[in-house]
Amino acid sequence: MSTAVKAPEGVEIDVEAAAQILGCRPSTVRYWARTGRIPAGRSRGPRTTRWLLHEIQAVAEKLGIAA
Repeated sequence: MSTAVKAPEGVEIDVEAAAQILGCRPSTVRYWARTGRIPAGRSRGPRTTRWLLHEIQAVAEKLGIAA
């Protein structure tokens, strides 16, 4: 049973925060999104992409990464 606190739906995070949760570099987050390993980010303007926190937490849990 996981003791991690789940984020409310709709909370968005940037690539740096997603990378920190997943234990990788921001470029890896972008690569994983392009190749379908994680859900695609949502474009919020030029050079601005956000991911839903609960989706990134779910990926981290699936990969066995303690968030």
